[in-house]
Amino acid sequence: MEIKVEIENQSQYAQQLYARCKILGKNSKKQFLYKYMDMDTALKCLQNSELRFAEPSSWKDQYEKLFYTADYHKVDPTKSYPKTIFACCFTKEKVNEAAWKTYIYSQSGLSGRCVQFKINRSKFRIALSKALKNNGVAYEGQCIYKQIDKEITHLTDKKSPNYSAIFGKGIDLSGFLSLLLVKRKCFRYENETRFFLDLDNKNAFKVHGRKKTGKFIYVKLNWTDFIEAIVIDERCSDMELNVLTTACHKAGIKIKPTRNDLYAVPFKHPITIP
Repeated sequence: MEIKVEIENQSQYAQQLYARCKILGKNSKKQFLYKYMDMDTALKCLQNSELRFAEPSSWKDQYEKLFYTADYHKVDPTKSYPKTIFACCFTKEKVNEAAWKTYIYSQSGLSGRCVQFKINRSKFRIALSKALKNNGVAYEGQCIYKQIDKEITHLTDKKSPNYSAIFGKGIDLSGFLSLLLVKRKCFRYENETRFFLDLDNKNAFKVHGRKKTGKFIYVKLNWTDFIEAIVIDERCSDMELNVLTTACHKAGIKIKPTRNDLYAVPFKHPITIP
C-alpha cells in the first residue's frame, strides 16, 4: 500500500494560473470542494475576507498529528523536519452527514450551527496562489485512507513496506506532507482534501494560538472569487439565516444561503405498499 505521493509537475497552463499552488499525487478531476465551518467562524471569515488555516498540532485526532509532532533527527540530517505547516481541510462529498455534526462546537449559539460552502476548486487555487504572493507555497493533496490504527504507527518500523519509500533517503517535503495526509481507514467516508501552506514569511499573515496547542493563520481571500453555493444547518432559525445572508451581502456575495434538506422527505407517512 503506497503512502508517499510526489509533487506533480505542473503544466505551463497551470503554472500561469496558480504557480504557487502545487498538487500532491494525481490531480483530482472533481470540480467542486465543500468547506464546513461553525457559523461563528464562517461569519468572521466572511466579515474579514479571510480563511483560517490550522497548524496540524491543533488537530484533535492523535493519529493525524502523529507525524507532525514526531522526532525526525535520525532520518533528517539537515534538521529541517518537522517544519511548520498550516492546513485547511475540505471534502469532495456534497452530501456528508458526518461533517454537519463534526463542525459544531457547542449545543447553542452560532458555534452550534454549521455552514457548508461549495467551492470551485480551480478558482480557489487561483485565489490562494494570488493571496500567497511571494510568501510561500500551497500544496493540495487527497487524504490517504489505507491503514488501520496499528498500521499507521508501524509506518516507522524499518520492516514496513512503506519505510524505505518515505524514510530510506531521508525525509523530504513530499514525504513529510504525505504523512500528514494519512488518516485511518474508518474515516474514508470523509473523502477529504487538504491544502498545506509552507510559508516563507509567516509575519505576512495574522497569527493566533500558542506553540504548544498549535497556531492558526488567516489568509486574506476574496470569497466572491470561488464560492458557488452556501448551505446552512437545517436547525438554524430565520434570524440566524438572515444574519448569514446579511454577512454574505456585505462580503459582496450575491448567492443567497439555503437550508440543508438532508432529512427532508418528498412523501407523507405512512406510505402504502401496493
